[in-house]
Amino acid sequence: MYKVRLSCETLTPLFMYGADNKLEIRADSIKGLLRFWWRAINCQEYDNLIDLKEAECNIFGGSYNKNGEIKQIKSSFKLLVKNKAKEKDIKKTKYLKKNKYLFYFMTTKDSPDNYYKAGIEFDLTFISRDRERLVEAIRAFRALMLFGGMGARSRKGGGNFVVKECITKIEEIKNLFDYPYTFEKVKKVYDKIRGESKLTKVISNLVTGDLIKFEHNDKNKILSKIGKKYKEFRQSKKSNKGELVGFGLPIEEYENNKDRFASKVIFKVMENLDEGYQFGYYVKLGGEILIDNKEDNVEAILDEFIRAT
Repeated sequence: MYKVRLSCETLTPLFMYGADNKLEIRADSIKGLLRFWWRAINCQEYDNLIDLKEAECNIFGGSYNKNGEIKQIKSSFKLLVKNKAKEKDIKKTKYLKKNKYLFYFMTTKDSPDNYYKAGIEFDLTFISRDRERLVEAIRAFRALMLFGGMGARSRKGGGNFVVKECITKIEEIKNLFDYPYTFEKVKKVYDKIRGESKLTKVISNLVTGDLIKFEHNDKNKILSKIGKKYKEFRQSKKSNKGELVGFGLPIEEYENNKDRFASKVIFKVMENLDEGYQFGYYVKLGGEILIDNKEDNVEAILDEFIRAT
């Protein structure tokens, strides 16, 4: 039996909920995120969705149709969560003021009552009999850490976290978490993922996206600075709202279009644990936003934003 324990700490507020909007760090939710990021970093290895789905199910479990036969596969690993948050770490969403522009939907009357403040610690333990598939799952988790986030508003900087310690006997997994984290190391991981396939247009992915550092002299309150730039950019495009659909906004003219993704740009915060400072960057996902003649315009607006800031 192989085991990996990851000690983590949140860097930004975490909005993750279970039944009845109860605040919790859920193993099932994390597994769902791992599926997404596994596809995002591996889709270039496959020529069709059937083979991709089969490989995904062999790691994370699920069902797929192959040659007319439905196959049901159990997950290759078990995931245990130890939440170390204390009562003082739980805050009321209605009093959320910092980064309110980015997290606005979490402060409305229909939103859950609570959230976890930045700085809570939690442990994840992965257990598997299959070494190779365990490595694949942990690679997806590293991608989640470096390029995504957990819970609601994760594409606007919510639920960012850092792995502080990796305990395992598998050296290949230990080497995935290269402390201290710097933008240059994040970029090195990203560059190794690059590629192209028939699936990169139909699946939200990293392999055809972009990674841009958020340049700012102040190494504190990075997310607040990103939020300010984003607000200013949106306000500058008031006369051309339609092309902001690439940020995942509910633009009326695209209301009935089922082929668009959520925001293609993810606002990221990471921390250099040794030197105690944070740095920010934008992750632009690959994949088509819209199946219509607005694609080029939407992409141009996204590029304008991430390269101007």
